Amino acid sequence: MLKIILCCGNGMFTSQMMLMNVENVLKKYNVEATAKHDSVGNAQSNLSQYDLLICSNSFEHVFKPHLKDTDMITLTNVASKSEVAEKLTAYLKEKGLID
Repeated sequence: MLKIILCCGNGMFTSQMMLMNVENVLKKYNVEATAKHDSVGNAQSNLSQYDLLICSNSFEHVFKPHLKDTDMITLTNVASKSEVAEKLTAYLKEKGLID
């Protein structure tokens, strides 16, 4: 099962909005996954527990040095349903989770 963490500065509104968009994509493709949202600080300290991190591209520099077995998707516009769908769908295809 794919484990996803979504984060924003405080782990509240923005990451919750991203979570809803991610859940829609996962449901559309019937991908079994767990996804949760959190703050940048909490996500950074728990990063190794997840397969995939999704965050704003403004946080890429915070996470990049700590990525080992966790993949990262960065978003230019975290409110964009289409950007989330496009990038997550491409990731799922790359990982062989969907056709």
